[in-house]
Amino acid sequence: REALFFGGRDIHLSLAMQKLSKNAMFKPFEVSTMADPSGAFTTAASMLAIIDKHLRANQQTFNQQTIAIFGATGTVGGTAALIAASLGANVVLVAHKDVQQMQTYAQSLQEKYAVDVEVADGTSDQTKTAVLQIANIAICAAAAGVRVLENVHFAQSSTLKIMADVNAVAPSGIDGVGVNSNGDTILGTQIASFGALAIGDLKYKTQQRLLQNMLKSEVALHIDYEQAFKTAKSLLLPPS
Repeated sequence: REALFFGGRDIHLSLAMQKLSKNAMFKPFEVSTMADPSGAFTTAASMLAIIDKHLRANQQTFNQQTIAIFGATGTVGGTAALIAASLGANVVLVAHKDVQQMQTYAQSLQEKYAVDVEVADGTSDQTKTAVLQIANIAICAAAAGVRVLENVHFAQSSTLKIMADVNAVAPSGIDGVGVNSNGDTILGTQIASFGALAIGDLKYKTQQRLLQNMLKSEVALHIDYEQAFKTAKSLLLPPS
C-alpha cells in the first residue's frame, strides 16, 4: 500500500527521479511510483485524450496532424508536446518571447526523449496568424489569466479544426474558448473548442483511476504521462 510520488514543477527532473527510484528497486522490495509534477501529466494527458476522441469521431487520428503549442516550455505544454509527438503528430512549439530559447528547449526534448518537434515564431500578431494558417490543432498552455490568441489570429484559418485552453482564470488564453467549452464551435468559425473545466473533469477522473490501479495491483506500477494518457483515453470509451 506504499508508493512514491514525484511532483515539483520540473517535468524532466520528476521523470529522472522516478527512473532512478525504479532502477534502485529489486524484488521483493518494490513499490509503485507515480510522477505528476504540478498535475501536468494528468492535465496534458486528459486534454490530448479529449482531442483524440474528437478526431476519431471525425474518422481522423493524431498522425500527420499539425499541433501548435503555445506555452510549450511550461509543464502542461511540454508534456502535451511529448504525448502528441509520440502519437505521430507534427508538433510545433510556438515561441512567445524568444525564438532561440525555444530552439534550445526543443533540442533538449529531442535529446532526452527522442521526439521530433519544430519551433515557430509567435512573437507578433503576424507570426501567430501565420502559425495558425498551417495548424490543424492549437493548444494554449500559457500562464493563467493571459490572453494569447485573439479571434483575429485564427478566424481566417482554413486548416484549424480544434483549439484547447487549460487556462481557468479570466481572461481565457484563447478568445472564444470558455472554461466550460466541450466541443463547442467558436463563434464565426468551424473550430471545435475545449476549455479548462472540461479538461479538468477528466483529469481528476484520470488521477482517481490511476490511484485505484496502484492500490489494486499485485505488482509495482510506474506511472508517468504515457500511462496517464492511456488511462484518460480509456475513460472516454463507451461502456462495453
